[in-house]
Amino acid sequence: IVFSLTFPGSLFLRDRFRRMARKTFFNWILIALILLFFGEASGYIDFFHKAVLYTWLGVTPLALVAMNALARWAVPFILAREGNSHTAVIAGCNETGVRLAHNFAANQFIGVRCVGYFDDRSRERLHGIGNTPLLGNLSQLAEYVGQHHVDHIYL
Repeated sequence: IVFSLTFPGSLFLRDRFRRMARKTFFNWILIALILLFFGEASGYIDFFHKAVLYTWLGVTPLALVAMNALARWAVPFILAREGNSHTAVIAGCNETGVRLAHNFAANQFIGVRCVGYFDDRSRERLHGIGNTPLLGNLSQLAEYVGQHHVDHIYL
């Protein structure tokens, strides 16, 4: 029953620790109340020792918070080892391309690293690209992708 109530689960990888802990405790309280209600209504709760139930109710949220904290540390390493890291270039430095590059930089779990932009305009005319390199103009894109084994091109 617990599996069917919680699958696929939530890791809260991008949340701050306090927010992750609060969400985890709230979700656990909700699940525990549902289970206790159905256990009491069906009479099956009497098959379990009270000490076991109290221990389970108290230890489980602590274990969930600990595993979420461990996942926040381990998932980036696991994704990096599994070859989930891809390189990308963005052709055309417009508002959408800048937003895409910022999203890649902000979310390490996506596994995409933006190498830079290709645009026919000079760097002075491009707004919002920050420190991301301007790798060349659009006519140089194909050559760069071939030489540097870029995985993705975003237009």
